[in-house]
Amino acid sequence: MLLRRPVPTALGVVALASLVVLLLDNDVFCSQRGQLVDRLIHHGRAHCVPCEDLSSFLNAMRAISEHQDTERQIEEVNPGFVDVFVNSWSCPGKGDIHINYATGRDRTEIERIIGAETFFGIPYNLFNT
Repeated sequence: MLLRRPVPTALGVVALASLVVLLLDNDVFCSQRGQLVDRLIHHGRAHCVPCEDLSSFLNAMRAISEHQDTERQIEEVNPGFVDVFVNSWSCPGKGDIHINYATGRDRTEIERIIGAETFFGIPYNLFNT
């Protein structure tokens, strides 16, 4: 007769739930370890700037508007698979740049094009979608 071992299963569930909470916690995500995991596993990049330090939504829109040539150059890295837009829902009244891309090669090229930690003064996130 096989006996089930509920304790290891329960511990596994608790460990998995703890890991999810840690990954969703902004402080952990924005730590050096969290950024390393994001870069190596997800091939992404998060700026980790708190809401109160972000520019206004209008300034973020102005950066995109004034640098449409750079925006187009980024989107042409992989047409149809790279999107550049201003995020305003995370921090109402504030804005940052979100860039979705498809491959690690896309990310490398996008970072080369931007060539800085910000998109003309506006923090940006890279999301491998």
